[in-house]
This record gives sequence, C-alpha cells and structure tokens, in this order.
Amino acid sequence: MSRRDWLAAVVIAVVAVAVAAFLLRDTGDDPAPRSEDAPPSERVMTAAAADELTELLSERGWRCYDSLPEPVVQRCLLDERAGDGTTSADVALTFADGYVARVNIAATGERDGGRHVEVGEQAARIAGDVLLDGAGDALADRLGDRDETQIAGRRVFGNRAPGSSIQVVVESVSYDADLPAPSFPPTDALVRAAETAGLLCHDDGSSTTCSGTAGTVSTTVTIAVVADRVGTLSMSASNVAVPDDPAVVNMVSGYVFETGLGGRRASAWVRDHATGTTPVRADLGGLQFRLGSGGDRAVYLSVGEITN
Repeated sequence: MSRRDWLAAVVIAVVAVAVAAFLLRDTGDDPAPRSEDAPPSERVMTAAAADELTELLSERGWRCYDSLPEPVVQRCLLDERAGDGTTSADVALTFADGYVARVNIAATGERDGGRHVEVGEQAARIAGDVLLDGAGDALADRLGDRDETQIAGRRVFGNRAPGSSIQVVVESVSYDADLPAPSFPPTDALVRAAETAGLLCHDDGSSTTCSGTAGTVSTTVTIAVVADRVGTLSMSASNVAVPDDPAVVNMVSGYVFETGLGGRRASAWVRDHATGTTPVRADLGGLQFRLGSGGDRAVYLSVGEITN
C-alpha cells in the first residue's frame, strides 16, 4: 500500500470511529421514544414513584393508608405534639389510569409555633423529588402560593391561612374531583346502637343527638345528615369522677364495633389509641377517624369523609 493510500485509510477509520461514538452517545442520552397519544405522566407521577414516596414517609413516622378503592386514594398522615399544641399533616395521592392524577400536601397547626409550615415544606420537598423528577425545592417554594404555575407539566397551586394551615396541590389536566360519599351505616342503625347503649336520641331534621349516662359514663353521639346521607358522626364519653376509667374507652370502642363504623379494624384502633395524649387520625373502611382525649381522659371521636 502506498503512503498516500495508507493515510487515506487512517483518515477514513478515524472518521468512522467518531461518527459511531456520536451516534452511540446520542442514542444513550435520548429518552425512549413515546407515542404521540401517550400521557405525559409516563415521565413523572407514576404508581412506582408513589410507592417510593409512601415508603419514605413511613420511614419518617407518617402512617400511610389505602384510603379509598375507587377512585384509588392513598393518604399518609402525621399527627404530633409541637410547641404548646399539635401539628397535623396529610399527603393525599389520587390515582387515575394507573398514574397519580393529584397530590395534595396540607399541614395545619394549633399553637405549634409554626411547626406545620416546617412539616409541610419537608413533605413537599420529598414529594417533589420523587414524583416530579427532582423538583422538591420548586414544589416547596409553591407551598401556600395561590398563583397557579406548572412543574413537570402539572398544574401547581397553593393556599395558606396564616398561622394555622398551609397547602400545595399538584394536578394533571385530567383530574376528576369527584369522590364517593362517606361509607356510613344507615342512620337508623347508628341510632339503634346508641339507644341499646342506654342513650336517648332526639332528631331535629339535619342531625340526631343521642345522649345520656350509661353506668358511670356520660356519652353523647351526634349524627349529622347531608343530602339524606350520614355525613359526619361525633362522639364523646367521659367519667369526670373517675379519671382513666376504662369504661370510657369501652363505651366508644363498643359503639364503633356494634355499628360497624370503619370496618372490623376500627374498634381495635380506638382501644389502641384512646389513651394517647396526641390526637391521632386513621383512614378505616372508607372513613376518616380522628381520636383525642381530654385532661380527665374523656374520649372524643369524630368520623367523616376522606378528602384528597
């Protein structure tokens, strides 16, 4: 081979290697092709990312629930003592077609020295990093901001009540706000169980109140009706003469068991948490439970709809 032919061969080989390297680099950098009609949520807000988020929150002390079956709603709840009061926070995930269609991060505080804002910011950073491709700081910056913007192709807006609550919401354009009505037993079943426990019930149209003293325990049950359905139920029980009377807890847990409120786990949940000093919440049987106790170990239970 002549010197000129040898040089030409070398040049051709170098050019071929360079082109091949460029093509390989270009193929590796580009994301996988996606059909034109595929939803943009293939990149973010996936069910796998939601699983990672609930796992991270659980590791940090949040309690996560499969709250509703249709539409699928998962919620992680945090309730803690803070300052001279309490902080409560929610991360609610609503699914559609196998993707997360809505994320609602909200935190409220009562005499908590602003702790709810700190908790909200922490939750927003975790959610943004996991669900929005590393946009944790950007999502935390929108906490409480009512002006709508977009992050990773999703609508983002916030809300704030100074000193008491803060919120940020992430929604896809296809989000449907409708949730099912609360899964309460019929009103007559709730009233019948109260009367069986020795309470007297009075119906005023929009609500029914059952109250009285059974043995040593003073009890009140209030059943509120909305659009011909039970919308909320609240219950209080106490024995002012005997602090820590176990009959108080038995009254509340027994009523929950007899009525079937929240399914088979709810009564045991009441017994397990009724003596705590911090109000605590749980999603059970399609209903949201909130349980607290007073200074004399009175027990307060409220049951209502699950929100997202």
